[in-house]
Amino acid sequence: MSPKFSIVTGASSGIGLALAEILAEKKSNLILVARRIDQLEILAKKLSSQHGIACYTFQSDLTNRSEAQRLKSWCEEKKFPIDCLVNNAGNGFWGEFEKVSINQHLNMLDLNVIALTNLTGEFYPLLKKQKSWVLNVASTAAFQAIPTFAAYAASKSYVLSFSRALYHEWKPKNITVTTLCPGPTKSEFMQQAQLSHVDKIAAFFEASAHSVALSGIKGMLKNKPEVVPGFLNWMGSKLVQISPRYLSEILSGKFFH
Repeated sequence: MSPKFSIVTGASSGIGLALAEILAEKKSNLILVARRIDQLEILAKKLSSQHGIACYTFQSDLTNRSEAQRLKSWCEEKKFPIDCLVNNAGNGFWGEFEKVSINQHLNMLDLNVIALTNLTGEFYPLLKKQKSWVLNVASTAAFQAIPTFAAYAASKSYVLSFSRALYHEWKPKNITVTTLCPGPTKSEFMQQAQLSHVDKIAAFFEASAHSVALSGIKGMLKNKPEVVPGFLNWMGSKLVQISPRYLSEILSGKFFH
C-alpha cells in the first residue's frame, strides 16, 4: 500500500526532489511545495508525463507562519485526499554561533522547527481520515550537539524527538510518523551551509539524494519510526548514543571545524 496524494515540501532540489520522484514512481499524486516555482513547474510536468499522475505546485515561503494554514485551505478547496505529508524543507548555517547573524538562525528555526510543526498540526485533520504517513526529514546531526553547527543540530534534535513522540501518539490512529536522518548527502545543502571545507571527509559517508530518499520512503511504508541511511551513518548514530556526551560533542566539533 502506498500513498495516493502526497505533499512534499522543499521539492525543488536535493532530497526533496528525489522524494517526489520516488513517490511519483509509486503512483502517488503530488503537491510540490517550495519557493522556486519555475523549478517546481518543470518537475511537475516531468513527473506527470512520466508516471501518469496528477502533480500540482504550490509556491510558498514556509518561514511565514500563515503559509501552513494557506496550504491546508487550498487542499481543502481542491478536495485533495491528503494521505502523506513529507516535511523535507530545511536549511542550516555552519559557523560559530555569534558569527552567524541572529536573523539567519531565526529564519532557519522558523523553517526547520516551526514550519514542520505547523504543517504537521494543520494537516492532522486530513491525515486522520484514512491510513496516512508523515515523513519528517531530520539529520544524523540530531543525535548530538555540534559546536559550530549549534542551532542546526538542535533544530534537527527537535525534529527527531517530536517525530518519535508522534509515532507513538498517532500509531493507534493509523498514521505512521517516520523520521529520516541522513548523513552527508550530495545536494545543494553542503554549499548553502558553507560546509565545503569538510567535503573530503564527508565524501567517506556521503550518499546520493536518491538513495537517501529511497531509504526514507521504504522505511515510511514499512511503518518504521526512524531511518538512518547508510551503514556508517547508522553505526555512527548508535555509537553517539552510547558514548559519553562530552566526548561525542568534542569529536563532532572537530569533524565540522
